[in-house]
Formats: sequence, C-alpha cells, structure tokens
Amino acid sequence: MTMKNSSSVSMGQRWSDLYRPALAIWQYLSSVLIILLLLGAGLGTATSQAQTIAYVTNLSGTVSVIDTMTNTVVATIPVGIFPSGVAITPDGTRVYVTNIFNSISVIDAASNTVVVTIPSGQFPTGIAITPDGTRAYVVNQFVTNQGNNTVSVIDTMTNTIVATISVGRGPSEIAITPDGTRAYVPDQQDVIISVIDTATNTVVTTIPVSGTAGIAITPDGTRAYITSPGGATVSVIDTATNSVVATISFGSNQNPFRVAIT
Repeated sequence: MTMKNSSSVSMGQRWSDLYRPALAIWQYLSSVLIILLLLGAGLGTATSQAQTIAYVTNLSGTVSVIDTMTNTVVATIPVGIFPSGVAITPDGTRVYVTNIFNSISVIDAASNTVVVTIPSGQFPTGIAITPDGTRAYVVNQFVTNQGNNTVSVIDTMTNTIVATISVGRGPSEIAITPDGTRAYVPDQQDVIISVIDTATNTVVTTIPVSGTAGIAITPDGTRAYITSPGGATVSVIDTATNSVVATISFGSNQNPFRVAIT
C-alpha cells in the first residue's frame, strides 16, 4: 500500500468525471442488496434457534424474503419501481426499501406486507437507520443531473419525512456512526463527504476525498472508509477530526467500489 499523490488524485477526478453517469446507472441496474435480519431467539428452551431472514431487492419491483436456515424463498413482496436500498430497524419489526422512482416502501416484518408507502425525494438509493431506530436517512441521488441532492429524514414512528437536508452533488450512499450522532454521505459529483449532525439535521462539515462510491464505518466509530473507483483508492477518515488520515492505493487495474467492515 502507498500514499496517494496529487497527480494520481487529478487522474482519478478525470476518470470520475468521465464515467460517473455510467457508474450511477450500473449501481441501479446491478444492485441486489441482501441484509440479514435476526427476528429473535426463541425463549424457554436451550434448543430454540433464532430465525434469520434475508431481504433481497429485485429490479422487477419486488422484495424476496429468504429463510437462511433452509435457503428458500418464503415470500415475495411487491414494492415500488426499481427497489434499490434496504435497511431494517434495530428491533427487527420494519424493513425500509428505497424505490428509485421516488418512494419508500415500509414492510412489516411479521406479515411481510407493505404497510405504508412514503413519497421521497428524487431517485432515492442509499438508506441507513439510526441505532435507536427512530430515524431513517434516505439519500436522494442524481441521475443525469435530475436528482435534488438531498437526504430525507424519516420519523419511523409516524413514517413521515420530518427534515430534508441539502448535501453535495451526486449523493449515493450513507453510513451512520454507532453512537448515532453523525451521518456520512459520499457526494460523487463534488468528490466530498457531507457530514450530518443527526441532532440538528444539518451538514456540519464537508471533507474532500480522492473519489467517492461506497462507505463503511468501523464498529467503534473512529474511522470511515470511502472507496474511489476512479482514483483506485480508499480514503480513511478520522471521525473525531473529520479529516483524511490515510489514502490507500490499489493497482491501476483495480477500481474499488463498495466496502464492508467486520
């Protein structure tokens, strides 16, 4: 691994400018997201096992429900057009699905039915729920400059939008710190990270990076990792100072896109 220099950052910016629209479309059309949901460990017997469910968004406009004990589809739930992102409340009772054509489907995990559809901003994609389960943050992404570059904040008790936050151009994903105080949004077109204070729902700072695509935060909340396909790098942000403390370089034929942390 080497530290990224200024010339390669410039080259990565040019790559990003050239291929950003294709990356956005690729993200929509290739995204099949699986999130595992723990529905509770049975009570009263030592042999009781938890039921683990996977929710999969399908481009056909449905969500498949997979029982991971048997690896079979046990339900198929109609949602909106081009479902993309999916997130589950910490108590496992609700599943939130972003539909690219401007809506959020809320699924009751007990009945596997949509209980409410929430109008959203334009082209909602990424979604994350706060650790206390009270808010869902939805990224409204651009497509050919039609999106409105915002994050919608949903009150999960009322399933209504209670705030709309303007961020940089081309927001794509979102990650929330384990303590729930900050949300980090990669903005592809401005090549920055917008940092949201979840108490006030305002952007408190922006962080320049070498490129943006995926994001993940360490379990202790001290670092955020942001991928850059164009720059072939991963930027490491210190969440205490909101500054880049390292830039990890990959080979010239590598284009890091998504990231997950154990």
